[in-house]
Amino acid sequence: MSKKFINKVIIDKDKVIKKRNDDVIELYDYLETRNFDNFPKIISKDERNIEYEYIEEKKYHEVTSGVEFIKTVSMLHYKTLFFKDVSKNKYRKIYDKLLQWKDSNNRKPLIVFGARQVGKTYVIREFCKNEFANFYEVNLFEKTDIIELYESNQNADEKYRQLLSFCGIQNEDENTVLFVDEIQESPTLISNLKYINENHPELRIICAGSLLGVMLKRSDNKKSFPVGKVDMLTMYQLDFEEYLMAFNEVNLIDEIRKHYGNNTPMLESMHNKALNYYTSYLYTGGMPEAVQNIVDNDRNIALFDNSIVENITKSYFEDMYKYVANSTETVKIERIFSSVPSQLGN
Repeated sequence: MSKKFINKVIIDKDKVIKKRNDDVIELYDYLETRNFDNFPKIISKDERNIEYEYIEEKKYHEVTSGVEFIKTVSMLHYKTLFFKDVSKNKYRKIYDKLLQWKDSNNRKPLIVFGARQVGKTYVIREFCKNEFANFYEVNLFEKTDIIELYESNQNADEKYRQLLSFCGIQNEDENTVLFVDEIQESPTLISNLKYINENHPELRIICAGSLLGVMLKRSDNKKSFPVGKVDMLTMYQLDFEEYLMAFNEVNLIDEIRKHYGNNTPMLESMHNKALNYYTSYLYTGGMPEAVQNIVDNDRNIALFDNSIVENITKSYFEDMYKYVANSTETVKIERIFSSVPSQLGN
C-alpha cells in the first residue's frame, strides 16, 4: 500500500522513495561529517531514486514550530563550527583560528609554529585546499633555490617577483594562497615577510616551521624577525577534547564541560568512561599519527603500534642534534629530554 505525491512515494510508513538529487546527497554527506543525525537516513540509492527511512511529521502550533526551526538551525550552526575540520574524525581547533585569520581585515603573513609531527603541514594544506580557489605550496627542504634566492643580493621586490615565478603564482588576490613549509630554513625569507606585508598585502601567505629551528637559525644568522608584521599561531598535539572528537564523543565532552562548570561530580559510569579514554589518550601523547592508529584499532591498547611514538621521539632528537655545537651538548640534550617522564611522575 503506497501513497503517491508529486516527487515522492511513501511505502507503508517504512520508507520514502524520491527522485535522485545529487545536491541533496552532497548535503547529507556534509551533515553526516558534522554528526548531525536529526534527518531521515538514506537506506539506498541508485541512478534514478533515493530511498529514505520514513519519519512521521509532527504537527506543531505555529509558535512551537518556529521555535523548533530555530533550535534546529542553531544546532546545525553549532555543529558546523564545532566540527569544522579537515576531514571526518580529524577535528583540530586550530582550523577555526585559521579561518579567523583568513577573514581578518588586518590580516598579515601567518607563521604557524609547532613541534614536528603535530600535524601542521596536514592541517594547513587541507585548510588551503578547502578555503581557497588557488593553492600553491613550497617546501624549503626541497626547494633550496628559494633559499638561495633570498640569500642573494637582489632587492626585496626582485626576490618577491622571482618567488611568485618559482611557485607558479599568476594572480595575487583573495582567492590565492601560498603555503611555505619549513620556513625556518630561510631566516632571510622570514625577515622579508615584513616587505611582503607592507607592499603586497593582497597575497595570502602561510608559513610553517619549527620554533626551535626559527629561533636558533635566527640567532646564527643575525636576521631580524618581522615583529608586528606577521601573525603567529602555535600548534600543539591533540588535546583531550580533540582526542574525544576523533571518536565522535560529543555527549561525553558536553558532560565533562557541564559538570566542570557546575563543579558537580559525574555519574560513576560516565566518569569511568572518561578515564578509560584518558588512559588511551596518554598512550598516544596526542600525536595525530598515534591517535589515528588507536582510532583504527578501536582503542585496543594491545594493538597499538608503539613504534609510532618511538619514531617521533627519535625524530625530535634528530631535530635537536642539528643545532648542537659539540658532542657534550648532545649528551646534555639526551639526558634532559629523557628525564622529562620521570620528572612528570614525581
